Amino acid sequence: MLRIRAQAVVAGTGLSLASGFDAALRTSFVVQTLRTLPSPRGDQEPFAEFEQRVRAGILDVEVEAEGTGCAAVGLSIWTDSNKPRPLDYLSRRITVLDANGVSPSCATSLPPASTPMTTQLLSLLSAEDGTQPDIALHIFELDLGGTVQRVSSQAVFVAAQPDGPVSFAWPLAEDVSAFVADQNSLLKNVAAAHNGKGYEPLMAALTRSVFPEDQAAARDALRLLREIAPHEPRPTVFARLVDLTGTARLLPLGLIDAGGGRPLGELANIIEPLPQEERTQPTPCVQAWTMVLPEALTQYASQTCSARPSTTSIRQWPEFARYLSPAQQPSASEGLLLLAHQATGTLSFDNSATNTNWADTTQLQRQFPPGSVAMMVACNAGADANQYGERSWLTHLNAAGVDAEIVSPFEVASDFGVCLASHFANSIDEARQSGRETPLIDLFREASGRVKADYSRSPSAEERARANGIYEFVLAGNGQLTICPR
Repeated sequence: MLRIRAQAVVAGTGLSLASGFDAALRTSFVVQTLRTLPSPRGDQEPFAEFEQRVRAGILDVEVEAEGTGCAAVGLSIWTDSNKPRPLDYLSRRITVLDANGVSPSCATSLPPASTPMTTQLLSLLSAEDGTQPDIALHIFELDLGGTVQRVSSQAVFVAAQPDGPVSFAWPLAEDVSAFVADQNSLLKNVAAAHNGKGYEPLMAALTRSVFPEDQAAARDALRLLREIAPHEPRPTVFARLVDLTGTARLLPLGLIDAGGGRPLGELANIIEPLPQEERTQPTPCVQAWTMVLPEALTQYASQTCSARPSTTSIRQWPEFARYLSPAQQPSASEGLLLLAHQATGTLSFDNSATNTNWADTTQLQRQFPPGSVAMMVACNAGADANQYGERSWLTHLNAAGVDAEIVSPFEVASDFGVCLASHFANSIDEARQSGRETPLIDLFREASGRVKADYSRSPSAEERARANGIYEFVLAGNGQLTICPR
């Protein structure tokens, strides 16, 4: 038996949660029933007996009809622990008839994405080494089918407290996954920040989108987040953002205003899931590293950056091409640090019109053993199927075996990217000389802090205004994977 925690939500018109119903639910289910394909129901088998035979568990959600309409009931599914984290969600469309039994005009539901969620969900629930966050956020979408309002975005927030987890749920005014990637929405603020206009408008816009001021539950959740974030030891925040098809997206949660204009990433460790996150057996620390720091890009380093040049990196394209398609596959977990240009899924060291050396995801033939990690400092490397579909490097590296990735969903300025990649290379070298295993999340925090410090003390006002750009980067996957000492 496995136990889960769930939060019930209702969206749309004509339906609401029943008065007095506690939407925070807990239940257990039979694992073997989920893993075994049941035989079909026969003509002579009563439906009640069939339901009992195939049912692994049950969660009752009490609702009330308030009038005709197009609605949906959703369940946000979490681990059942003192520090829960969101794993998945379920939704069911409900059409509420009028008093005469007439149905409103509800559109056909969008088909769900084909993903192995049952296997993944069971694996994640049964894992004991998953992230144990102090704060967790789940954002997902419900298909209402209405002609006026088709989609409803929902947020569920849970914070660990001494007396047990505290949860809040609220509807969002917009599709956050689209808001983050829309050229006419958040990306306008991103472009302004990259041009030295400061990160305050970007942080304010993102915070309002995730924690809308007109929702009391969102205000309470943000207030609690701001109380917890400054505490030591540094808290861990886990966020899962999925779109209507169930596709995982990256959310730059580090740019949430954690109070007083301080980015959340400055105060907390933030972890998000990769598209494939099925738990494996414990893996050894990462011993071998490949650092790809091309000469064509490192020339853009700012004088502000204090990082030491790496002497052990791949500098030219032919060597990188051989890395992507090795004659012999690696046998132990490894690390990749990659600095490159990227546009619509194509990597290059030189983005001029005359360049002939490039690679898309079809050229990734390397298979990474379990426990491998990658940091990809390139424009929009955090884009998933929402932008690049089958050409997403985030998705393909993950499918090739990488269990943790550090990427940005936005454009990356050349000088800033060079500084981050160089500091990360320095941090790897220092970690390997330390004589102890170093978690990837600590390595990322150390390198990030150095980049921010460099840009914060720059004599250039424009560079100082870009210091918070480090919080655009997201650690997705298992941040507790460790780097081996030499």
